Amino acid sequence: MPKAKPKKRKQPITPAVNPKGSSISAQSCRTVIRRFHVLLKRKEQLKAEPPTPDRTAKLSEIEHEIESLGGLEHYQELSSLGQRDERGGGSERIFISWLKEQGVHKDRQAKGKMKLLEVGALKPDNYQSCSSWLEWTPIDLHSRHPDILEQDFLEMDVDQNTHKFDAISLSLVLNFMPSLTDRGKALKLAHRFLKTDGFLFLALPLPCVSNSRYLDFQHLTSLMEAIGFTELQSHRLTLTMRPSLVRLHHVLSNNPRANSTSFIGLGRMGYQMAYNLFSKQYAECKDQQFVVCDAVPDTAQSFCTSFTNAHPEAKISIAGTPQEATLSSGKVITMLPSSPHVKSVYNEGIIPVIAKLKSTDNGTLCIDSTTLDVDVARQVAQVIDSNVWPYNVLTPSRSGVSGAKAATLSFLVGGPEQTFKEAHPLLSFMGQRIIHCGPSGAGLAAKICNNLVLGVEQIVVAEAMLLGQSLGLDPAILASVINSSTGGCWASSVNNPVPSALPGKTPPCENSYEGGFATNLMLKDMGLAVDAANNQKSPLPLGKFAQDIYSNVSGHKDLGKRDFSSVYLYLKEKP
Repeated sequence: MPKAKPKKRKQPITPAVNPKGSSISAQSCRTVIRRFHVLLKRKEQLKAEPPTPDRTAKLSEIEHEIESLGGLEHYQELSSLGQRDERGGGSERIFISWLKEQGVHKDRQAKGKMKLLEVGALKPDNYQSCSSWLEWTPIDLHSRHPDILEQDFLEMDVDQNTHKFDAISLSLVLNFMPSLTDRGKALKLAHRFLKTDGFLFLALPLPCVSNSRYLDFQHLTSLMEAIGFTELQSHRLTLTMRPSLVRLHHVLSNNPRANSTSFIGLGRMGYQMAYNLFSKQYAECKDQQFVVCDAVPDTAQSFCTSFTNAHPEAKISIAGTPQEATLSSGKVITMLPSSPHVKSVYNEGIIPVIAKLKSTDNGTLCIDSTTLDVDVARQVAQVIDSNVWPYNVLTPSRSGVSGAKAATLSFLVGGPEQTFKEAHPLLSFMGQRIIHCGPSGAGLAAKICNNLVLGVEQIVVAEAMLLGQSLGLDPAILASVINSSTGGCWASSVNNPVPSALPGKTPPCENSYEGGFATNLMLKDMGLAVDAANNQKSPLPLGKFAQDIYSNVSGHKDLGKRDFSSVYLYLKEKP
């Protein structure tokens, strides 16, 4: 029998496709991608830190390593490899199958094509098979194809895109955003851009919920529902969700509010108060969860970074809105600039959520630390349920920010006796003296009266110190006489406005009147006192004069931002 001839290997008539990196194994591909994410996250953390030579050096090292890995283009190439058929294909296949299970493809052929926004698109034809019923817009921050629009999703015009899309795909997008603020913003924009009957497709790498101290799949689902999405389908790390009214029962069952505290308003005082509160709560119970919310996202991010560095295992997150903060926590503390801010945050944010939670929840303890109009405080309190009252904070007995930082604040509280008892442990983490003054608004009324006395006293002390020096008295001797006599008061013994008048002490005047309680804030308090007196027809002659004086001081050079004892400089320089 003749020997069979060996078959010749057929040669392709076109060159074999061998894209850069295509020979890399799936495991190696995942390892490099994860390293990219670690580097980008660390880069964002360093950016939030104060500039130092060490920070600059570390940033340079990260940039060098990213470049050595091939840069962003190589990251995109590796991501594209994961969409090849031999590696399971792209996640869009799952989304398409789920949309078909909803019968969308049949409805749309009759009603017109549905509009899909694909964020982070790597290929322009992911949805080509659905072209008969779907119109898609692929975008990417760094487009590698002319048919993919180069667009930052976070910078898309809100007005032009509100309720524009029937579906949005965020497949392996959120995990590429190192900033918590950007992730939250991306989800809020997705909710805003989707129609009420639309679909959000969210895909994350498995380690995000299987190897994380802060997140598991159940928590992810509850967070999405808190933002305003309802789960339709899920599989491993892919979710299809629909914008909806928040399903409160589901949120509460997966995210126990009783074990969480939210702090809204991270200004100079609020930042320090929140830090003390969270630190001491965490020291008592490691299972506590913490949420911060501020009008300036970078401030909230900076707070989280600082707190996490000090307490690496603590569970802390950022809420994009007061609504989200209230949904997350059964205890909500607010520290806001003034009355309009309180009305807005409570009437538009906190109170609507409390109303929805009323039948499914054991109540929300609200502690408002803002110095505001008494009537506004009482109006807000009347709207909130009887077991949820705002509380008011007295300006600390020592300089404001330093007192908040040292947790030596004094609190004058208004509200029911029982609710005061519930709030007392939280207040004790931030201050030393806690006094129950009566019903809602009583604490604020007491604070306004106290600050009226303080404001007038500081002016009189400044006048007396100027008069004494003009008569040849040494400031330290005069201050000693006043402080040991009937003229003694905090404005002289602690906050004396003359440098060197208090040997061994460091009032704001020893630091060019920096820090302390700003003149602008004292002017606001004097205005509250004058308004309250006018409403109650109570005489306030000195208060009105003091208001006028602080108004002049506030407009003199930069004294408005300096401690209110700088009234001494104004009077000294006054012709």
